[in-house]
Amino acid sequence: MSGMDGFAVLERVKEIDRNVNVIMITASEDKNSIVKAKKLGASDYITKPLDLENLYNTLSTYLEKE
Repeated sequence: MSGMDGFAVLERVKEIDRNVNVIMITASEDKNSIVKAKKLGASDYITKPLDLENLYNTLSTYLEKE
């Protein structure tokens, strides 16, 4: 993404639709990044390497809410 990091994308998505669920997927387990993502409106935060069962369960949780 030219000139945009995941936080910028999250902010932009939330400007368009505050109700959309955004699940951040990143290699960073930095506590500050997790807090920042939550403050910006991320519904959840998953770190790499991906645990596919965890990813499936997380997605299922948010899809069931729809």
